[in-house]
Amino acid sequence: MIPDEFRLGLFQCDLTWENTSANLSRLEALGPEFAGTCDLLLVPETFSTGFTSKPAGLALNEQNGALERIIQVAKNLKTHVAGSFIWKHENTYRNRFILVNELGIQGHYDKHHLFGLGQETQLFQAGIERTTWMVGGFKIAPFVCYDLRFPEWCGNSEKCDLMIFCANWPEARVSHWKTLLNARAIENQCYVAGVNRIGRDGNQLTYSGDSLVIDANGSTLLDSGATESLKIVKLSKSNLAAYRNKLPFLNDRFQ
Repeated sequence: MIPDEFRLGLFQCDLTWENTSANLSRLEALGPEFAGTCDLLLVPETFSTGFTSKPAGLALNEQNGALERIIQVAKNLKTHVAGSFIWKHENTYRNRFILVNELGIQGHYDKHHLFGLGQETQLFQAGIERTTWMVGGFKIAPFVCYDLRFPEWCGNSEKCDLMIFCANWPEARVSHWKTLLNARAIENQCYVAGVNRIGRDGNQLTYSGDSLVIDANGSTLLDSGATESLKIVKLSKSNLAAYRNKLPFLNDRFQ
């Protein structure tokens, strides 16, 4: 039987600039009180480094010891962990959103819309495919930060239950972040979660967090504010189905 309840955790935190070990230590510091409390734990974009334009020497890969540390966190917390990392793939760098559990990587998505203002288009290879992941009976579509601005890329043709966005979204444009997350939830009739960082990075950009979870009607289920936190929200598959049955907009959108 597919469970109705899905427990989603958002780890909103500061990131130490270009310091993989320090950032993974922050994740490892989550204590045993969190073990088994969520089905999926989301962390911000480029979690191990911050949004740096110096991928060489900082990128992860499948043989990297940093990946083993993330896998161990997933095992210790009895959950899946997902977030984006600078990733070395053959001779290219990707901004790769990975899904990890105690068995290793269970899925990945490479950021499609690269941020030209931040030199990402010059340094990284864009992903060309969307994907969905199945976790705890929920169909999940992963996206990374700047993807949020492009509704045609985020269209819910797969009728996923949850869209997840990991980000380094600056405070100066946080009103856009909130509005766009809300819009993606309403237009796609699904839960939407966005996890953002706090603090100040090596580019002297400030981040206010404001990680959110929004339901298909556009109601805010979780707002993490501007402080470091791990917060968990419960999502209901039956509530989502009932809402879609009452207002079957997706059937018309993709006919």
